[in-house]
Amino acid sequence: MNSLSGIFLTGEQISGEQRVLKYRKMSKKVLYLILGIAVLTCANTDIMGQFRIAVSKTSGYYETFLKAADQDVVVVNMYGMPVDSALLMLSTCHGLLLTGGEDVNPARYGKQNELSKCEEINDYRDSLELALISRAVFLEMPVFGICRGEQILNVALGGTLLTDIPTDAGTGVMHRCPPGSDDCLHSVSIARQSELYKITGIGKGIVNSYHHQAVDNPAPGMKITALSDNGVAEAIERENPSGKSFLMGVQWHPEKLSQNPGLSKPLAVKFLATANEYRKSASEATARKILTVRFKDSDEVLTNPGMGFTTFQRFNGDKTNEGVGWTEGKPIEYQKFDGNLIIKDQPLSSIAYFRVYWKFLEPEMGKYNWEMIDKALITAHQRHQALMLRIAPYGSGKTINDETDVPQWYRAMIGNKNEWLPEGEGWRADAEDPRYTRYFCKLITELGKRYDGHPDFESVDLSIVGFWGEGRGSEILSDKTRELLLRAYTDNFKKTPLVMLLTDRKTNEYGLSQQAVGWRVDCIGDLGFWAADKKKPGWTHMYDFYPQAIINFGMKDAWKKAPVSLEVCGTIKSWKGAPGSCEYCQGYTVDDVNYIINETLKWHISSFNAKSSGVPEEWRPLIDNWLKKMGYRFVLRSFSYPEYASRGEKISFLSWWENKGVAPIYKKFNLAFRLKNEKRSEILVTDADINSWFPGDNLYDDAIFVPRDMPAGVYQLQTAIVDCQSHEPKVSLAIPGRDPDGWYPLGSIEIK
Repeated sequence: MNSLSGIFLTGEQISGEQRVLKYRKMSKKVLYLILGIAVLTCANTDIMGQFRIAVSKTSGYYETFLKAADQDVVVVNMYGMPVDSALLMLSTCHGLLLTGGEDVNPARYGKQNELSKCEEINDYRDSLELALISRAVFLEMPVFGICRGEQILNVALGGTLLTDIPTDAGTGVMHRCPPGSDDCLHSVSIARQSELYKITGIGKGIVNSYHHQAVDNPAPGMKITALSDNGVAEAIERENPSGKSFLMGVQWHPEKLSQNPGLSKPLAVKFLATANEYRKSASEATARKILTVRFKDSDEVLTNPGMGFTTFQRFNGDKTNEGVGWTEGKPIEYQKFDGNLIIKDQPLSSIAYFRVYWKFLEPEMGKYNWEMIDKALITAHQRHQALMLRIAPYGSGKTINDETDVPQWYRAMIGNKNEWLPEGEGWRADAEDPRYTRYFCKLITELGKRYDGHPDFESVDLSIVGFWGEGRGSEILSDKTRELLLRAYTDNFKKTPLVMLLTDRKTNEYGLSQQAVGWRVDCIGDLGFWAADKKKPGWTHMYDFYPQAIINFGMKDAWKKAPVSLEVCGTIKSWKGAPGSCEYCQGYTVDDVNYIINETLKWHISSFNAKSSGVPEEWRPLIDNWLKKMGYRFVLRSFSYPEYASRGEKISFLSWWENKGVAPIYKKFNLAFRLKNEKRSEILVTDADINSWFPGDNLYDDAIFVPRDMPAGVYQLQTAIVDCQSHEPKVSLAIPGRDPDGWYPLGSIEIK
């Protein structure tokens, strides 16, 4: 939900209508009532002190119905207002009455193919009432629906309707009068364990009827409490109303039911009584001052889980590769660690990427070297990192049984043929040999059984064929082989994220069909590494493959559910090196590097493997600026809360967050608050879905409960994004003020 408080409470001048246009969502009852009334009273001070009921579309009948129960009630007609204006006006009211009228568009409840059964439809009214219901329910405001009002209430909460009673339920009971007749009456039976029965004291009675649609499936959390003799729903209410706001709908028209006052006036009396209670609680809340705090961006480079540069075959605190080269595929050579996590010429990292060949993990058939993985996981944890892993089937060596070959036992099984691709190079073993899928898939299956969901595993590369596991030749795999290889991963890694190489349409689309996989490529920065190749003159990954493949292979939106992890072509040092001075030296300019960076940001990069080969000092500002946009970067823009609260009471709050990165956060963490003083420290965890905080503005307005045993006093209110189990802060925010424990101060609050 959004907030109006940030502007209003700091005294900046802006009209109520402008606020509505700028801020689409509203807050909980307490805070939003304060702010909404404050805005509107600038134009109309008469609303202060009024008992106001919002009516979705009023008439003289409804006003008479309400005033017969409370003559002081003021009816506010919402019909005709722009939806945003109506939502703002709703904040000045104390209850919502939904009235009769046209059919609800069946597209609103998933029966668009039954439109022909409908009569008059009013899409504006549908939109207006759905928005009002959503807001009122969120505010815990009493809501009462009559006829169409009952139907739209059920639809708004997730239920469905009978689009035409005669067609769907028969004509045993007349629910609508024929032309020329004003009153159709029929009996209803009311459940004795219902709130409706408690209000009316009637178990069976006569009601009027003016409808051809009715509730079909009640919405989640709602139940049918009255039926006509032919089984048509005549009333709905909460399944468990205890302690919750009034929420009820009836199919008849109590405002016109002179024949049976017992099913008329008591409903108005109860609805207005609950609305008055709501009014009193809101009035008490408005006496509290609302505090709003704003934050400025921090300019620091943040090291946060699941994003940024990775180390490669190394960990935080290790020395980087010398020169422009790198190592891969072999077991990690552990360096002596002196306790200092800083990497001399590379950013600090939250991810340790380990790529190892199959032969080192399964040196003997069926005997797995889990100790190698376990040690890497332990070391990563000790260095404040999580492990990203690829098991590559083989490397690019030319010699049988060299360090890059398939396992020696598997080589003995398949023979000495060292190249199996029909054209070119890339397969040191035949992927279509049933033994390949049998044994390689078995390894991946066992890997998943042992490690899926391990808290220190960042992700697993979905590697199936080709030198270094990069997928060369995957497009020619048979469907059976492709599916066996991919499902070895997708069937066995349900918790640990999977990231697959951008290879070909069939492989990538099948992977996505099995699971929400992310994607990666291994040659970011190729603006001309192989442009002189006579087979593909001028061809580059950055211009001629990646932009097209991301779209053509179905990966354009994969970033919304799983990470994009990219890898440098050559090394960053080789980008800078003069052409001809090393194997991959390119002599890139600052403009070239900026182009590469901007492309990766466009593709929603979360992490980047620079192969632990260091960053040229002159380019460090470019890299730091890149890191400030890579992945997610959460800025708390504003936070509003009451100056005091009582023990056992809610602290309602408004918060506006901005994700200034290019991707969401994919790991599960909790947004939490801490109340702390010299006597007590209490962590209060919210249910905010921070994984849905995509780039741009994000709003989270809710409430936290103060424990009943909280000692009275003044507390510091703090916030952090914390581990789901330990509740220790894990994600740094891009705002100043982080304390040594990782919490960010919001201000003081008194607990009474």
